[in-house]
Amino acid sequence: MLNIRSCYSIPKSVIKLDELAEKCAEYGLTYCSICDDNFFGLPELLKEAQKNNLKPVFGYRQTTEEGVFSFFIQTKDGYFSLIQFVNKTLTFSQLLDKSGLTVVFDGSREAYGELSEKYPCMYYAVDEKDEIEGIKNPVYFRAINVLTDDDVEALELIKKTGKIDLQESEEAVSLETSLKNRLDKSSKKIFTNMEKIVEGIQNFDLRVNYVIPLLGDEDNDENEQLYERCHSELVKRGLDTDSKYQQRFDAEYSVVSKKGFSRYLLLAADIVDTAKEIGAWVGPGRGSAVGSLLVYLLGITQADPIKTKLIFERFLSLDREDEPDIDIDVEDEMRQQLLSKLRKRYTGERMVNVITFGTYGEKLVKRELTKHFKIEQNQLAEEKYQHLMTKIIGLPHHVSTHAAGIIFSEHDLRELIPLREMSEDSLMSQYDMNSLKECGLVKMDILGLITLSTLKKTEISFESLDIQDSAVYKDINTNNLCGIFQLDSRTGRKLTEDFVPGNFDEIRMLISLNRPGPSQSGLTDELISRRNGSKKVEYYHPLVKEVLSDTWGVPVYQEQIMEMSMKLAGFTPKQANGLRKAMAKKDHAIMSQLKVTFIEGSMKNDLEKVAAEELFDMMAEFAGYAFNKAHATAYGLITYWTAYAKHHQPLQFYKIMIDSNRGKYAKLVRIINEARKNGIHVLTPDINKSDYETIIEDNGLRLGFNIIKDLNRLTVKKILTEREKDDYHSVEDFILRTDKSILSDFILKRLLEAHLFNDLSDKMALDDMIRVRDKNSKTLEKIGARLFGEATKNETKDIQEQTQMDKRNVCGYLQEEMQSYGFLVNIEEVFGLHFLPFFNSELEMGLITKELKANRYEVNNGEDYVIVNPNTRLKEGDAIVYQRHRNEAYFRGYLDVDHQNMIIDQKYLSEFEKTFYEYKSYLRESGIRKIKIGARKYNLEVLL
Repeated sequence: MLNIRSCYSIPKSVIKLDELAEKCAEYGLTYCSICDDNFFGLPELLKEAQKNNLKPVFGYRQTTEEGVFSFFIQTKDGYFSLIQFVNKTLTFSQLLDKSGLTVVFDGSREAYGELSEKYPCMYYAVDEKDEIEGIKNPVYFRAINVLTDDDVEALELIKKTGKIDLQESEEAVSLETSLKNRLDKSSKKIFTNMEKIVEGIQNFDLRVNYVIPLLGDEDNDENEQLYERCHSELVKRGLDTDSKYQQRFDAEYSVVSKKGFSRYLLLAADIVDTAKEIGAWVGPGRGSAVGSLLVYLLGITQADPIKTKLIFERFLSLDREDEPDIDIDVEDEMRQQLLSKLRKRYTGERMVNVITFGTYGEKLVKRELTKHFKIEQNQLAEEKYQHLMTKIIGLPHHVSTHAAGIIFSEHDLRELIPLREMSEDSLMSQYDMNSLKECGLVKMDILGLITLSTLKKTEISFESLDIQDSAVYKDINTNNLCGIFQLDSRTGRKLTEDFVPGNFDEIRMLISLNRPGPSQSGLTDELISRRNGSKKVEYYHPLVKEVLSDTWGVPVYQEQIMEMSMKLAGFTPKQANGLRKAMAKKDHAIMSQLKVTFIEGSMKNDLEKVAAEELFDMMAEFAGYAFNKAHATAYGLITYWTAYAKHHQPLQFYKIMIDSNRGKYAKLVRIINEARKNGIHVLTPDINKSDYETIIEDNGLRLGFNIIKDLNRLTVKKILTEREKDDYHSVEDFILRTDKSILSDFILKRLLEAHLFNDLSDKMALDDMIRVRDKNSKTLEKIGARLFGEATKNETKDIQEQTQMDKRNVCGYLQEEMQSYGFLVNIEEVFGLHFLPFFNSELEMGLITKELKANRYEVNNGEDYVIVNPNTRLKEGDAIVYQRHRNEAYFRGYLDVDHQNMIIDQKYLSEFEKTFYEYKSYLRESGIRKIKIGARKYNLEVLL
């Protein structure tokens, strides 16, 4: 069966290649074939065919006016010819003339007759029902798109999901049925021709003669260029006289040059240099490359690997087979500009993006099943729907671009791999990153990092900073982590409750521990207990102490595992890296082999066998959760930089954070609340005082118009341009002077609900604003703007007096802000507090916004809604204290807004006494004067 659509013919097939290969082997075929209109599935076809001992047969379909031509690759030369056609360096007629390809034509007999005279080896596509008399080379070529008839429903669903054009839709045909037809009529010429095509196909791989590009001095080869550039930097820094640096330099250069990776390092350096040329900020590095002195001297990384105690062997060694990996972070706002500059530098044919495939996940499949088949959620557990879900989950759903991956090449990539156009000047591979690696190509990751854009805007020179500012470290604590890189998360806040870093080494540890693995394994608790002195620190051997003393005897880093095995057991770098990988993956087979070698080597260094076994087991226990120290070092620098900027320039830092998180309501709530907690006045948007973005005003922050939902730059620009002439003196004045084309009913409603006019002399309801706008625009048409302004001033005032607005209740105020901003901005108006004091704790404050049935109430905390079911009567507008657990909320007390008291039932006192004690300063600073604890016989008041 040749004409099989794989799942990469999106969304025309549900045939996964691993399942196809297994079926072909099960049915006794000697080959496995696919025929798609792209190359997406070819690498996987080769892999799965080999796994099942089958011959891979790959066909590429090209639709023309004459009909559909399917080209089957016979040889590697044919493969290259086909990709050159796909990449438009070869014409269609040139392709037909090329050898190494078999062509099957599906079209009219007349067209085939003419073509077969010119190309006598061309086959004609038929199925078992077609009359073949008079046809020179008929071949069975029915399109197959499901494995069995049971998969037809799955195919119908993905067609509906993919909104496939009915003209492009092929009927559902199963491999099972087609094979049955072949068995029944195996002697027919159409089937023998099919076997003939398969027999003529030679095995081939996708390896190409790939060379990393080299720009620079043509007279020097890559090794000389690398040496000269790095050594001159070593001398420039005055490090050549230090034996540690010179020895490390010589050793690294020897390894890199012998392994043939000089071009790779120089390419990475050129990318960083190009970024700096256009003024884009580049991160201090990432991954194991940070452990290389050469990479540091090239300016790719910013952490001195000798000062920060990093080992080169984690990055590269002579006996290692896997290639090095250098990833580059660049400020996200200039990433596209950098790529454009690089594309001009290397040309679009030698620099291409990498493809990725989005797949059907369980949630998406369930949604599509309920939508298209009208299935209830409870029915999805039925066997037939479970079969459907199994068939669809994992299928390619769409094609997209890899977030960071780029391929650079010395030679034109159109000659080497199949590509597809992204835009006029950019191309994308048709193979994903794993397949490209199998082709022998090297991917370079250039990632956009938002934090670098944030730091750039602070205008601080971070590279020359002293990283020993003790005040900065004190600020890295659980209640002050908004905007702190790698720690601004729920787990980061929990971690810093017990571990406030005192130096840069401890920042590296925090980053390494802030992951699920270390906390779940007990590694985090063990380290904190030893660090805080509640548990004794023990070492198995002086060499172990030498490696683990910085982390109190607990292996936090992957490099420590490698160092211990090399120093104590005499492992080679390759063995050490193998042990690291085996322990990380819990590969017990490899670990068992290496354990014997480890124990034998350790005993030669006077470690007793029992102690060596215990040490190995301890390493194995924690190594699965150990982190890359080199990566933690580079990212630790960014963590410190964000903390430094926040400590020394808090107004500027919070301003940037607020503007860069526009639309991220949950994050903005935390940022603004934390800023207010830190004593910064965050003022609400105002029609006369705000700019588009947040501004610094009177040692505080005035929020910008950009925080209001649905308000675009053009609208704001027109408002600001008119305001430059004179402030708006009233709502009426604003409407009179503002371009009516931007004042739709919707925008007026947004502006009103954002409370932009609160400080103006007049108050006006939305209906009156609309009436004034419409009335004035009609009058303007008749008598002109100036006369209108004079004529309608008193008239509008009369409208205003007739429609005096009642004072808004707090519920209405809150809901208006939720509508306009997505969250509550003016906390003082609703809760009577400067900020909400219970951030990051188990307690929260909220407002009762609606009474539901059965003594249940809707509560809003200024960010989202929860349901509370108290044992007491509440009413709309009551401010309460509650405890949230998952999606449930439990009533714990009141907030007396008028008297700034918090009233808590005595039965909850013991549960929250610690929280009250820890948060007492925040409670007082927020504006709460007393905590009242109510009991049956007496009330206890705690004066704050």
